Order: sequence, then C-alpha cells, then structure tokens
Amino acid sequence: MYTIDRIEENTAVITDENENRTYVSTDMIDGDVRESAVITKEGGRWRIDEKSTKERKAEMKNRLERLFKRE
Repeated sequence: MYTIDRIEENTAVITDENENRTYVSTDMIDGDVRESAVITKEGGRWRIDEKSTKERKAEMKNRLERLFKRE
C-alpha cells in the first residue's frame, strides 16, 4: 500500500509500508490529491483509492479513540 505522506508544491511524497519514498508530480495522480490518501499505481499513472483511504481513516480514528480511553 502506498500513501501520500505530504505535498511539496506540485510534488506528492508517496511512501510505502517500509517508508520508502517516491516523488511524483501531482499532475500524474488521478483523483483528489491530499495528504494521507491511499494511492495505487496503474500503468504509468497513480490513482487515489477512495475506498481504502476511507477505511484507513476510520481505522486510525478507532485506534486514537481506544488509546485515549485507556487513560
């Protein structure tokens, strides 16, 4: 899985599970380019995976809620 770590000017910094970075022009990404979005590569272009992005966001929210309930 790849995610957009951050956006620097017109370049998306994409990381994989091992924190390897790839720098991609935002013009080469289809969809709503934003930080933390899950992204896939199809052919020579990248595409935002909206379903996986929503699932990942919900998972992270649940983790934070569980963490704060412990205190």
